[in-house]
Amino acid sequence: MTPRPRYSRGCHACRRMKVKCDEQKPQCKRCIRGGRKCPGFPEISNFLSMNSDFEQGSVPLFARHADAPFAKLPLLHGPASILRPSNDWEEQAKAFFFSNYVGTELVGTVPGHLHFLPALLKTNGHLPVLRDAMRSVSMASLANASRSSALQTYSHQLYGQALRSIRDAIVSYTVEDSSAIMVSMYLLQKREYLCGITSLSSTHNLGLSRLLQARTQANQAPLSTWETQVLYAFHAQIHLYSINDRPGTDNDSWMSTPSLSKLSLNIPSRLASFWAVLSQASSIPRQVRFLSNACTDGGAQLCKKLDEALRLDSELVRICREFAWVDPPEEKDVIISLAGRPKRATRLYVHSDVHRACYWMICWSSRVVLLRAILTGLASLIHAGISYNPPRSAAALRADLIEAAHSVARLVPFMLGEIDSLGRWTASGTETALGSYFSIYFLESLVLTSELSLEIRTWALDCLGNIGCRWGIGWALLVRHKYMHLYEDMNGKGKQTPSSITA
Repeated sequence: MTPRPRYSRGCHACRRMKVKCDEQKPQCKRCIRGGRKCPGFPEISNFLSMNSDFEQGSVPLFARHADAPFAKLPLLHGPASILRPSNDWEEQAKAFFFSNYVGTELVGTVPGHLHFLPALLKTNGHLPVLRDAMRSVSMASLANASRSSALQTYSHQLYGQALRSIRDAIVSYTVEDSSAIMVSMYLLQKREYLCGITSLSSTHNLGLSRLLQARTQANQAPLSTWETQVLYAFHAQIHLYSINDRPGTDNDSWMSTPSLSKLSLNIPSRLASFWAVLSQASSIPRQVRFLSNACTDGGAQLCKKLDEALRLDSELVRICREFAWVDPPEEKDVIISLAGRPKRATRLYVHSDVHRACYWMICWSSRVVLLRAILTGLASLIHAGISYNPPRSAAALRADLIEAAHSVARLVPFMLGEIDSLGRWTASGTETALGSYFSIYFLESLVLTSELSLEIRTWALDCLGNIGCRWGIGWALLVRHKYMHLYEDMNGKGKQTPSSITA
């Protein structure tokens, strides 16, 4: 296969003279040294016509790739906004993203995922920073699902353009545009997760944290309903991202965000108390693990922190079991077919909606991480010979941990779209990507829970692989590759795929 040439992206003057441009913007150094005014640079979208994979005469892309998986995707129609995509494929990408990754606001107090986007795009869609970020994440979602190399290339170009737009927007920062800038960072983070890029997530979270702190110091209250929803979504993501307490990361550098009360958000009291508890459930495990690694002062600090963690666990159990504002899932006995053989999976959970199921799984995943940290702390005290009498024995805590992990596992098939809200096996593939996207958090917590059986942990790895292959979510494949050695070490038989699932 002949390699695709790289077209020059220099300024118009250097391209006309056919010399190498240093691409320094807004004016290249070659033009400055030559004593002439730099005429500027072409837009990224102009390079679309130079790529033979995108255009070949007047033959449309869809006609030339009729046999590709992309041709089988439905032509969706997304919500109207004032965004002006430069071609029909951007319109289809935006519609695909809204259909699969954006949840509308639900009845009651449980919001959907990115439900503020339609209102935001109607009021601020003309801003280049938001427009380019939206184009980047939507094209990435469609490119991953379609497996189209042409769309993947275009997605990378849009990503570079979105990064430059954020840089320019921060240079000319205004208070009125702060929400649009934060949403743009938020969308680019989603795009990076879709493409398996996790190294930049802390950078984006740090930027979001600083912008939130700047708003707090300026006593800037939300100016609209969608802005309130935007700010609340940022806090929700920070808490969600910190659930798994990933080893070797320093989440505290960007977790020092202002509290919800300081932002004057009009959040229902139940939701505010919900996130207040989860905020502690994401920070206390890190503190317990830190103190467990260095039992100083006779373990007094660790014992105090364990008491706090055990009290928090009781509060978390109460929230998990008394979700008056979230319908609890129902238990179903369903027949599912695995590898052509029927297999009865008992006590699977189904829910009325995938967005509400996310809240249920967040609670139980938080408890999995919290109990895992408590057991680690107890083991450290025993190893150091320090006396500590917890209100519950280690065996009881371990049993609670397994129960919480199984509660997560029983809801995963519904989140992945394998089981519908009535408990029926859906082999038609009508699922959306949103449940798969969120399940990565929860599946990772199962993989890291050593108290679970080998079958459950390897099942979680297989689910991650299926998510990555089905939707092209590189983040799922990255997590699976990272923890695949756990299965190899425990099983000792190389990489094998379990033939059955028991939840």
